[in-house]
Amino acid sequence: MKKIALLAIMSSFLFAEQTHQLNIPNMGCEHCVKQIENAVINMPGYKSMSFDLQTKDVNITTDKNTSLSQVIKAIKSSKEKKFKVGVK
Repeated sequence: MKKIALLAIMSSFLFAEQTHQLNIPNMGCEHCVKQIENAVINMPGYKSMSFDLQTKDVNITTDKNTSLSQVIKAIKSSKEKKFKVGVK
C-alpha cells in the first residue's frame, strides 16, 4: 500500500503542469492567434493554449519544466508580427 501511495505522489510531480496567464494587447484577430499558436506549439513542454480575443488574454499550459520566460520568448519570436506580451 505504501508503494502505491509513493508512486502516486511521484507521478503527480512528474506529470505536473502549469498555466501561464498572459495578455497580448496587439493580438487582434484569429490570424494573430494562429501565429502565437505556431510560435509555441513546437516548444518543448507545450500542452495546450486557450485565448480570448476580446480581453486579449492567452493561457498556455506547459509542463512544469517550461519557464514563463521561455513561453514569452517563443511568442516574441513570431516572424510575422512583433507581439507585446504582458503577464496577468
